[in-house]
Amino acid sequence: MADSVRQVLFAPAPSLLISPNDEGWTIASGDWGDKKRNEKRRPLQPCTGWRWLQGTGQHRGHLIGGCLEAVDWLRGTPVWPELSVWRDSILFLETSEDQPSPLAVIRMLRSLAATGAMNEIRGILYGRPFGNEAEFEPYDAALLQVLAELGLSSLPLVTRMDFGHTDPKFIIPFGIEAEMDCDRQQVRFLESPTS
Repeated sequence: MADSVRQVLFAPAPSLLISPNDEGWTIASGDWGDKKRNEKRRPLQPCTGWRWLQGTGQHRGHLIGGCLEAVDWLRGTPVWPELSVWRDSILFLETSEDQPSPLAVIRMLRSLAATGAMNEIRGILYGRPFGNEAEFEPYDAALLQVLAELGLSSLPLVTRMDFGHTDPKFIIPFGIEAEMDCDRQQVRFLESPTS
């Protein structure tokens, strides 16, 4: 994560290719009170790469999103973004260490769709769920099911990305322009978050 912070915030480039992690990942965190917790090596699970589940071509939009449960809690409050904020965006979502079930994810996505936001976006980046690799397929299926219900079966969707509640992770800056290149299976930040 430190490399991502340095790359995104302190050495920004006009265009930054985000590469999938190939060194392994973990949900192990250690005791927050242990001052040496970051010096201890955590066991890593092997990376199987990002999953490009649907979409073709290149799609650009400004980044908006966050933890799916928190996004769901904001719905109907004064801080909920106007529909125009969702327009032409790339939505990034991940789930928390509370591990909501795939059924709960379906319900939260349907609620998000009821606001009109899902019809405004240009693609979805979905972070690796907290848990074990064997448990990820139902989350992919949940996303595909809701998008099919909405008639969005060609909307670009990539899952099991390296952000959210697993480590290591890369930083996603809110609001900057990004590109999903489905044909090359690449994600690129197109502007610096600090300029």
